[in-house]
Amino acid sequence: MPKAFNSISQRWEHVRSYQDQGGAWVEVMRGDQDNAAQLTSAFDHVAGTYIGKGTVLQRDVSSMPVHPDSVKMSKFMWDWSPFAPVGAWGGRTSLNTSSFGTQPIHMHVVDSTHPDCNFQNLDAVIAGNAYPVEEKMYMKGKFPFPSWATGARNGDYGCSIYDLGTGIMREIFMFGRKTDAQGQEIPGQWGGGGGYSLNTPGLKNLAQDNYALQQRRGLSNVAGMHNSLGFIGIAEALNRKIEHALCFTFGAAWTLPRTYPELLAERKAILDAGGSMPAGWPSVHQYGSHVSWPARGADGKAEHYIPESTHVLRSGQSKTFTAAEPHITPTHGQWGRLPDSVDPWFNPRTGSPYYPMTRLIIEAAKKYGVVGTDTNLFCNAFNAEQGRTWEHMYGEDPWKAGGIIDRHLRDPGDATNGGGIRVDDFPWDLVEWAPIDWGRPSPDWNIRPGERNPWWSSSDPRRPAGTSAY
Repeated sequence: MPKAFNSISQRWEHVRSYQDQGGAWVEVMRGDQDNAAQLTSAFDHVAGTYIGKGTVLQRDVSSMPVHPDSVKMSKFMWDWSPFAPVGAWGGRTSLNTSSFGTQPIHMHVVDSTHPDCNFQNLDAVIAGNAYPVEEKMYMKGKFPFPSWATGARNGDYGCSIYDLGTGIMREIFMFGRKTDAQGQEIPGQWGGGGGYSLNTPGLKNLAQDNYALQQRRGLSNVAGMHNSLGFIGIAEALNRKIEHALCFTFGAAWTLPRTYPELLAERKAILDAGGSMPAGWPSVHQYGSHVSWPARGADGKAEHYIPESTHVLRSGQSKTFTAAEPHITPTHGQWGRLPDSVDPWFNPRTGSPYYPMTRLIIEAAKKYGVVGTDTNLFCNAFNAEQGRTWEHMYGEDPWKAGGIIDRHLRDPGDATNGGGIRVDDFPWDLVEWAPIDWGRPSPDWNIRPGERNPWWSSSDPRRPAGTSAY
């Protein structure tokens, strides 16, 4: 029986795979294990190996205050998507997996101290910040990466490499092989842009080292967080229990601190004075009051799309968004939760239970909440742990159509759905949203891009005289 060294438990363990064959569980064994690969699931709560244990993704939401515009925010989340009336791929909300949709970030947990660890070369940049010394130290040179591993194979080509050996957690988008002058890929050479954080080796103290799961430098996803730990783990799907908050992707959200009419007035004033618009306007205003801790950035793009035309809502009715209405949306980092009254076994719209995967998401959203950490301009989407490691070890991506997860979590009445597991019935209109920056520490020394000083709560009695609260 093959064995793999579990770097978290520090012991050699038998590796088993079970597949449902004709109603019976049959053990499948393979001898080509890569001991330097992901040695245990980052989401295995049963084994006690969830890397995000005790972080912000497991905070108690039962006492969470509710934003005064929460109802309007939830209505927007249900009513609108860039691909109206029903969103991309015919769904209001999708589940992004390594086999379906715009692939989520591929997270690989590696151990650079393992004697069989494979190293490749990285030549990446710190996105959004200029720290040349740290860039050379953490984003360039040899890095631990299995020979068979890769980032996402479409979308933003995202990749997370969490190194147990050093505690460095790298996040890279547009992760791909470097090419030579002739455009040919160079083996073992990777590039891209992103960020990282520094933590205790083993990542066992992540709750103390980086409670907010923020990248120390740079941005790889919109929120600048290690949001892969808020994805749905393979082990969680198989165990039918998610024990952390869910990091979802917005179809679109309003992320500017001002309303669209205010931006139009600014534009008119600049042009009337004979000036020209700044490059990237209005996205140059993306940082401000509509970023919510623990996110360090926001780019929901709704300000680019919503106010320009009449949109068809999911009800089938058309609506033109006017005045301040478009900015009544949640934003990146803003926490949401479902109330205890939501019954996963009864969807009031259909009179039937919610879809099987939706039921798991509902239970997690009631206990730990949901938080938007990225934007896709397709539809709202939950994300799943990549199946590339599982595929390498056991021969197939567990998320594929007809795969092990699909067989256990596909709704019996769903024959095809393009190969994806359905979650488009998730009740966004019932979500309660927290105030901006709920839970942000005071002072917060990890300032956001665009901030020049540490953040202090206006109610903090320790706030130095003469300082401003943002």
